[in-house]
Amino acid sequence: VELNTPEVKEERRDRYYAFKQKIVNALKENNVDFEINGQINKTHVLNLWFKGISTYVIQTDLDLAGIAVSGGSACTAGSLTPSHVLQAMYGEDSPRIAESIRISFGRFNTEEEIQEFAEALVKMCKRLAK
Repeated sequence: VELNTPEVKEERRDRYYAFKQKIVNALKENNVDFEINGQINKTHVLNLWFKGISTYVIQTDLDLAGIAVSGGSACTAGSLTPSHVLQAMYGEDSPRIAESIRISFGRFNTEEEIQEFAEALVKMCKRLAK
């Protein structure tokens, strides 16, 4: 199967968009206090701000559940450097800088994994919300 045809790429973008919608809908349905950083589009990345919950706490909590997310931008992955993208968008003093996560999807992610992730995220937010 050719992975880079325009049709396959568009299908993949549609799947990522549906994944994002599933996560956002789960958060909204459970009254989680969050905002989308930027906008929802058909890329493989979703960036969310969880008001009052530290990025590092979110990362640690999800890591213990076997889920990997990032707190920085992709080009600073593996470092503790805050996202320069969020700093540029919202200002260096914005609470979003220290309370946001970046979720990346890949072509092997499944609906079931996204559903499990959404449920784990809701559960974590409800437990950690101030």
